[in-house]
Amino acid sequence: FFMNKELKKQKVFIQPAFFISACVLAIVGPALFLASLSGALPSISISPQTHATSMLFGFISALITGYLGGKQKSALAYFIITIWVIGRICEIILGEHWLTYCLYLAYGFVIICLIVPKFKNAKKWRNRSIMPLLCLIASFPFALFFLSFNVSIFQFSWLSFISLISCLMFFMAGRYLSPAIHRALSTQGLNSSINVQAKLEGAVIILLFTTFLLSTLQDAGYITGIALIATSSLVIIRLFRWQVYRLKLNHADVWSMVIGYGWLAIGLASLGLSLINQASLITGFHCITIGALGTLSSSIILKTTPSRKNPENKIFYISTTLIALATITRLSAANLGDVMIPVLLFSTLLWAFNFALILKRLIKRLYICRYNDWAFRRLRLLYETSWQARGRR
Repeated sequence: FFMNKELKKQKVFIQPAFFISACVLAIVGPALFLASLSGALPSISISPQTHATSMLFGFISALITGYLGGKQKSALAYFIITIWVIGRICEIILGEHWLTYCLYLAYGFVIICLIVPKFKNAKKWRNRSIMPLLCLIASFPFALFFLSFNVSIFQFSWLSFISLISCLMFFMAGRYLSPAIHRALSTQGLNSSINVQAKLEGAVIILLFTTFLLSTLQDAGYITGIALIATSSLVIIRLFRWQVYRLKLNHADVWSMVIGYGWLAIGLASLGLSLINQASLITGFHCITIGALGTLSSSIILKTTPSRKNPENKIFYISTTLIALATITRLSAANLGDVMIPVLLFSTLLWAFNFALILKRLIKRLYICRYNDWAFRRLRLLYETSWQARGRR
């Protein structure tokens, strides 16, 4: 509102802002929920449902916008980040209020308008399938809140949303891993015929869309479980076909993505077995939302942030280890009875410490990159002015 017309039209790269926002939410969100759960903050009441919606809709939407948003006009970029921040504030103050879900819907509409058109020129159906996938993810809060009161046939459960997020993680991480593994094996002097594995990728996309449709219907647990187990098997087969076992440990960025892919396969298999045995789905949910999402998002943020040099290998292994420990401790907390709160606290600290490390490196790398660009421009200006002065003499 206070910017002039030239600044409003100037395009900015929105990835750093949303990656920083995602890291801050990953640190603050679970800490506030645990403080509310333990009674340490009586003034704040955050239910498990509110915590789940905040991390799934808020954290994931920031990652999607940062990774796929690209460059946008300054005014639009400030508008998007403002809607996102107001949504997080409403989650804390209002909880599951209709205004919070309206903000979810508004932000989802922004994602649909900005990001979905980027895939409209795709020729292959597997690439074009990202358009309806992003539309479903962006509009899911609307379906979860409003349609659940009016439509009795459908039950828009968290399993439906997890199926959509799993499909997006499978596709995006796969498109990153395929060339990355090929380059890594080539640097080792190994012959590799790594490709995307189009037929397998298409089969997984179809299975996960089928899982989404089946999960919205009542009494379809057994068939949905079989589809999820088949999907998990295909994810593991894809990893073995990529010959990840031939990679050396110095390719830490690739290994971290592979481990995140492995968490995704474990989570899908756990969900399938739980549905078949009519057991709780919480284990599979946390394998995907903590293990897979945490590992893959950490790796992507570390790898894609603008920098003059690639990050060190150790930060990838530290991040992967912290997320793995956070996932294991969170899974074991449900069976520990009286010590559940301390174990949850330890899991939260591991998760928060991981994203605090990433946030620190992210801000540092952005600052150094900006400073180097400024210093380079100053040196070039001094050189040009001195050259012009020498020419006049």
